[in-house]
Amino acid sequence: MIARTCSCAAVAGSAYRAGDFGTLAEIPMVLREMGLEAIEERHIKVIFHNKVIGTFWVDIVVAGKIVIEIKAAKELEPRDEAQLLNYLKCAGGGVGLLVNFGRTLTYRRLVMGDPEANLPNLVALNASDSPDPDAAIDSPCD
Repeated sequence: MIARTCSCAAVAGSAYRAGDFGTLAEIPMVLREMGLEAIEERHIKVIFHNKVIGTFWVDIVVAGKIVIEIKAAKELEPRDEAQLLNYLKCAGGGVGLLVNFGRTLTYRRLVMGDPEANLPNLVALNASDSPDPDAAIDSPCD
């Protein structure tokens, strides 16, 4: 998966900002060509003490198990890692990839909680289900 992301970086280069069609659209397309389910712009409701206090937008969820957060900065900063770790915490723990399409492609793999129980609060999608990117994921972030 990381190698295919690198091929997207070669095509996209550093000219794109995070959120541009080139960067965000190519990665899920390539992942789908690999036979993986890739859902773009999934949101997670942030619940604190049983109240919704906000929403996180996750760039890409792969196979319901991995969160990919896309950046386009000179270099990754600690706040970028903190952002992805917050997403993983609200999703119930799991594995995330932080990918930066800066001057050179850089990525970091981050884990929150039990990596074997990836994203337990993520709504599972069966092959027969149509992915609904607007579907919320209810998860406690206490």
